[in-house]
Amino acid sequence: MSADIGTIAPQPKGSPGRLISQILLAAAVMLLAYQAVYFWLDAPLHYIADHTPESFGEYWPKRWWLLPHIAGGTLALFLGPFQFWTGLRARRPALHRLLGRLYVIGIAIGGPGGGR
Repeated sequence: MSADIGTIAPQPKGSPGRLISQILLAAAVMLLAYQAVYFWLDAPLHYIADHTPESFGEYWPKRWWLLPHIAGGTLALFLGPFQFWTGLRARRPALHRLLGRLYVIGIAIGGPGGGR
């Protein structure tokens, strides 16, 4: 019986195609990590570092909704990528589940404050 036409055979270790795929994946992960850190340093960090009406501007009356939004969003932003890391999921399933629960808690805390 022949192989399905739609299936793609995995590339052997050391093949140029596999190396290119790994380099592209690493570059994408680094770019996303850079963007996440840049966003966090640029957008929400000043609300935490400088808790004044001038810093918050129009959000000052809503600060008690904004601060949990920042805290929960920060937790989700930095834990989310670990949920896609297949190596962690395979080698440390208990840690993967714990991080997944913390991620969901971050979303549950941060989500309601985002719409206020």
